[in-house]
Amino acid sequence: MKSKKLPNIVFIILDSARRDLFGFYGDNRTLTPYLDSLAKKSLVMNDHYASGCGSAQAHVSLFLGQHSSRHGVVHNMSEMKEDVVALPKILKEVGYKTYGHCMASFIPPAGYEDLFGFDEFYYPGKAGTSVRKSFRNILLDRLKKSPVAWNFTKNLYKSIRGQAAITRSSAQSLDGKASLDYLYEKLIDNNDTSPVFAYTTLLHPHTPYSPPQWCIDKVFKDNKVNSKAYDIQANMHAWVNGDMGDAIDGIESMKMLYEAEMLYADSLMKEFVQKLEKNNILKDTILVITSDHGEMLGEHGQLNHGATVWEEIYRLPAIIYSERHFSQGKYYNNISSGLDLYPTLLDMIGKLNYANELTILDGLPLNNDEYSDPNRYLVVDAPPLVLPERLKKYPKLVANGSTFYRAVRDLNFKYIWKSNGEQLLYKVGDYEKPENNIYKSNKSVADEMFKKMTKYYSDIDSAYDIKTYTINMGATAAKKMTNPLIQKELKKLGYM
Repeated sequence: MKSKKLPNIVFIILDSARRDLFGFYGDNRTLTPYLDSLAKKSLVMNDHYASGCGSAQAHVSLFLGQHSSRHGVVHNMSEMKEDVVALPKILKEVGYKTYGHCMASFIPPAGYEDLFGFDEFYYPGKAGTSVRKSFRNILLDRLKKSPVAWNFTKNLYKSIRGQAAITRSSAQSLDGKASLDYLYEKLIDNNDTSPVFAYTTLLHPHTPYSPPQWCIDKVFKDNKVNSKAYDIQANMHAWVNGDMGDAIDGIESMKMLYEAEMLYADSLMKEFVQKLEKNNILKDTILVITSDHGEMLGEHGQLNHGATVWEEIYRLPAIIYSERHFSQGKYYNNISSGLDLYPTLLDMIGKLNYANELTILDGLPLNNDEYSDPNRYLVVDAPPLVLPERLKKYPKLVANGSTFYRAVRDLNFKYIWKSNGEQLLYKVGDYEKPENNIYKSNKSVADEMFKKMTKYYSDIDSAYDIKTYTINMGATAAKKMTNPLIQKELKKLGYM
């Protein structure tokens, strides 16, 4: 077999995975035993942060190496600028075959497939792919195309089987094993010919939290799942609005289901990576494992993700495994961001200069100590609630969601600016609760960080206004909305 000059790149996003789930960051629940062992042989980003605190914002930023204020996608209803240069597109130009497979559509955003450069990409409901699907998933895909039919089916199923069953059924339709099997086949098929860029976002530990029973049994042991854990998942807006009370036992069970999802993700990764190793593919592969953002599990009165910049969402896991580049494990201890993965990968294959000629990158190549900057700071934001009319029956949620966040973080402090006038400053390592807010006693530090943050934005856009958060919605983004309430409001506003 002729040796490839360029290594494969496998890019895995574990959607909504918090840093505190992982043993190699100090957790002792043994939820990630395989990834813990892999991390010992990898470059571990020891102080790593999201490129955005919501799914669309974070995913697009990861694939473009740009802050969302540059490319324009801050929500899944945003329009994207069309002069972008996506990672797989550059890799395709330098000889890679590029493949993607996700059980929900994240990348590329609907309507922008040509900009991302995939030779083949599968997601549910997409026509023209050759990927084999079960009859069950074909039926589900067709039902999801009709919001009325889909909601009727879900409600009927719930009335017959209960909420736990419908949660389990939804989770099964999003099982990430199909994605990893697809990527493995593509790596095998091209092993003797071309380097491969293979990407997936696994919806583990993303909602719905309902992994295989063996994972639940291992986490819960002799305890039963509180039924409210499924009710809360079915209507997180209601819990955040206060309509369900504290539901402490339900929240605790939901957290444990989330942990069980992470255990399942670890088992999927073990099966996938060991198959690559058995077939001598791993030695010629750069493997990236990270998350797009974390998850709120009741902290700060929040569930799910997006809308805030708290550390539970912002601080993430990230490792890069490569036998070619790291003969043993290594820690990168300076702060890093999801924006850094794009330039890091291109630097590892010697194509960073080529990329810099084509696009603007807001990240740094982490594997190159030359770029390590102890004075570095990161900027992140979270948009206000989009289309609040659809959620008017949750007034507390809508009121809180009307506020948007901007934050800047360095090695010592994190400063948060909120559009309601509130300003927060925390020492790194202190939990973000009111009594730890040191803004009033350290206003000079906060003012300096505010200047850094505003300079970051104005360097990208000279017309930047801190009090304005632009969500450039449009028809392209509107086409992928299936929720009837969202469709109704988009039509009312003229986007559909």
